[in-house]
Amino acid sequence: MQGILDTLRKGGRERTRTILLLIIAATIPCYCLGLVTLWGSRLMIGPKEVTATPTMTVTFTPVLSPTPQTFTPTITHTPTSTFTPTLTRTPFMTFTRTITKTFTEVPPPTNTKIPTETQVPPTLTNTMEPPTPTSTEILPTVVNITETATTEP
Repeated sequence: MQGILDTLRKGGRERTRTILLLIIAATIPCYCLGLVTLWGSRLMIGPKEVTATPTMTVTFTPVLSPTPQTFTPTITHTPTSTFTPTLTRTPFMTFTRTITKTFTEVPPPTNTKIPTETQVPPTLTNTMEPPTPTSTEILPTVVNITETATTEP
């Protein structure tokens, strides 16, 4: 097994070099074909027939006129510079409002009584005895029903 790896290592570099050279040789025609295509398209676009386009130009021709030139004096305002005072630092601190604490008198605590629970001792009270049960008899109710005859006219 050791002998196979040694032969692969020795022959591996040679084989890799050969494969890379074949790839480079195979791609050279592709590069050439691309260059020919670009040059051919440029030749097809090539220079076209040049035609002159007439361009109109406006020219000013001064005309002599018999009117003389006149000058009218005008009064114009001349701007003047004004003095602007520069900002200076204040040599002292300016007064600002501050909140000051004042003494407030607090009343002393007062003695207040706290309610406490006091037990009330039991007291003897006279109560009446409940009445004794009595027997009551329920009598049947008698209802008298009478029939009356009516004749119709």
